[in-house]
Formats: sequence, structure tokens, C-alpha cells
Amino acid sequence: MIKKLCEEHGCSDKIKAIHFEQMVHRAWNPHPSEAFVRWWSTQPEFRNDGVNAVRARNCKVYYDRFKEDRQYGIA
Repeated sequence: MIKKLCEEHGCSDKIKAIHFEQMVHRAWNPHPSEAFVRWWSTQPEFRNDGVNAVRARNCKVYYDRFKEDRQYGIA
């Protein structure tokens, strides 16, 4: 999965290795989906805290909220 995501985003071989380490060994997703990025830009924390989409995607509270909004057709 991470290999495909990195290819889609044009990551260099060095960055691909870092992203593999993050995804496999740390459960960190460095490439949030476009749907998540769009949803995140509508959230109050995006505007107030300046937390980027990658950090937000890897924060359980925000990702759970995204999944819930998606389930109800909001996201």
C-alpha cells in the first residue's frame, strides 16, 4: 500500500524508505486521502491550531471523527 501511495505522490527512493518505516513500523500514514484532506480543511482545529492533514490523519480523535462523518455522508 505505501509503495503505491509513494509512487502516486512522486516520493524519492529515500523518502519511500522513510515512509515505509513510518507506515509499517509506526502505523503512521504519510499520505492521507484527498477525501480526508478536504474534510480536514473544514474542521475548526485546521484553522485554529494549524495542524496539517498528515498529523491530523494520524491522530485517532480526528480520524475517528472523519470516519463517523463519512458514515453519515458528511465527509
